[in-house]
Amino acid sequence: MKTFNNFQFDFRKYQQKQDAKMALRKAKELEEQRKNNKQCKKV
Repeated sequence: MKTFNNFQFDFRKYQQKQDAKMALRKAKELEEQRKNNKQCKKV
């Protein structure tokens, strides 16, 4: 039973890490889009 709980905990940690990666990637994409929009407005 203890190992199962450990596994669940590890999985949750892994999920959080994955979510953080996705959020970071999304933020970078939005930042790129914002930069591109600024460049377009300047031209």
